[in-house]
Amino acid sequence: MDFFTDFKAINKVVFKKTRESYVKNLLLIPMFGLYVAVYVVAFAFLMMTLGQLGSAGGFLASMITWFFSCYLISDYLTHLQQAISGFKFKFKDVGKSYMNYFMPLLTATAVPRIVVFLFSTLTRIYIPYYWIIIFYVIYATFEIVYQKHIDHLEMFAYGHQFLKENWLHWLIINAIHGTGIGIFIYLITRFVITPLALSMSALPGLLITAVTALTFAVLIGIPLLFYFIYRGYIFKILSVSSRRKREYMRNIYGN
Repeated sequence: MDFFTDFKAINKVVFKKTRESYVKNLLLIPMFGLYVAVYVVAFAFLMMTLGQLGSAGGFLASMITWFFSCYLISDYLTHLQQAISGFKFKFKDVGKSYMNYFMPLLTATAVPRIVVFLFSTLTRIYIPYYWIIIFYVIYATFEIVYQKHIDHLEMFAYGHQFLKENWLHWLIINAIHGTGIGIFIYLITRFVITPLALSMSALPGLLITAVTALTFAVLIGIPLLFYFIYRGYIFKILSVSSRRKREYMRNIYGN
């Protein structure tokens, strides 16, 4: 079985499962918007208060929001894990699982930043923050956290091994979805978020931040939720099989 046959077979199955899980868990879109808005408002508030106390206050504000973001991401990853397991999201589950992946997320979010900081300090070469986001996308860091339950530095070793074995399947999927989402972000920022912020210019800054963050997150959550679930299913297949194994199973059971 050549690569394209394998690629087509995997994505045919994954697209069907993703569509079913997506429709069943549409409420995760407004929940994503709410989580992002709460984080943005908390960060803005802390920077307006603690951040005004000098470098120590700014550092403390950053640490608090970092921990808070890990709590929010941990809870959301639990709902994603449930989605790719065939379950339906329920509001009663919100906030019950914020510690499930908290410790691994501290490692997952700290190590790349520390590496970038040390590299920039030693070489005097500035690395834009979006490269850290690209790292998370390519290395399937969050999928490793909530599907493999790998903690500490082992998650990065596993991510390297996973990428080495599945780089073509994984990168094509992320390139296609990433390009589409990037275009979508540009469009809603230009034609929705910017006009919305300008129309509320007379309101308090924190309120403008909250409304624009919530609107942006809910809109971007529409394609992002599909992308998150799609990645979850793709990772689930690629991490437990090889092309040879998939070919063997297809020869036995057919398409």
